[in-house]
Amino acid sequence: MIYTLTFSPSIDYFIKVKDFESGKINRAENYKFVVGGKGINVSLILNDLKQISTAIVVYGGEVGKTILNDLKEKNIPTIGIPVDGESRVNVKISSSSETAINLPSPKMDENSFNNLLKEIENIPSESILVISGRLKGIISIDMANILMKITLKNKLKVILDISDSEYVSMLNYQPVLIKPNYEELGILSNIEIKDATDMISINKACEKLSNLGVKRILVSLGRLGAYYYENRLENFFIQTHQVNTHNTVGAGDSLLGAFIFYYAETKNSRHSLQKAVDYVARKLYKNSLDD
Repeated sequence: MIYTLTFSPSIDYFIKVKDFESGKINRAENYKFVVGGKGINVSLILNDLKQISTAIVVYGGEVGKTILNDLKEKNIPTIGIPVDGESRVNVKISSSSETAINLPSPKMDENSFNNLLKEIENIPSESILVISGRLKGIISIDMANILMKITLKNKLKVILDISDSEYVSMLNYQPVLIKPNYEELGILSNIEIKDATDMISINKACEKLSNLGVKRILVSLGRLGAYYYENRLENFFIQTHQVNTHNTVGAGDSLLGAFIFYYAETKNSRHSLQKAVDYVARKLYKNSLDD
């Protein structure tokens, strides 16, 4: 069974503007509202691939209820963990480049966090749990470590997609996979990575995190593709097909969701990543038709 955990869900407001200019009145050519959040995005991709997953969502207020209702309408099994406050609405402006304005998420108190732990305790052992998205300002480092201790005790296969360097201690609890982009990899490893082509530094950062006990590392490299590292035994780069689109929101989540799906089928990392990279390229191409 597969579960995803999203601490920071959102409704993303996508606005297409021709020749966007800051400080001036801009006319929208098109717009749409999309429910998101990194863990939710993974569940949506798995749903697209006909793989059932359960989305555990920390939500607040009317925005949060709208998010849960949207997932239920898409037939995604959902467990909601209510918190005080309002889930966020983000604004994404697409023009010659992308501009994003992301609002903060409500903080979990002790009561809501304990409710979450009860749900985690109920997950069957050997299940996959994807913990994805922003944690800072929502749960404390101590809370994060308590969560990871429970997943380890209950023998859950944890996949982490986090970017906050303060939470690097979560890597000590034997996640089966982490999925940073190259910038997040640099933050987590405290190693400077110049850009997505800096493979020497990327490999060095992966080796450092592997020494902490991380079994597998999947690094999303944007338009270039992805890099895979496993216990110094296997590491390789998969190049993507170039797609002309400005809307790359959720591409890393799509990569992770597709990789989970194909790896569960084949247990072959190289084949699974190639299929996942191809899947993301198709999704981006479809998005480009809607741009």
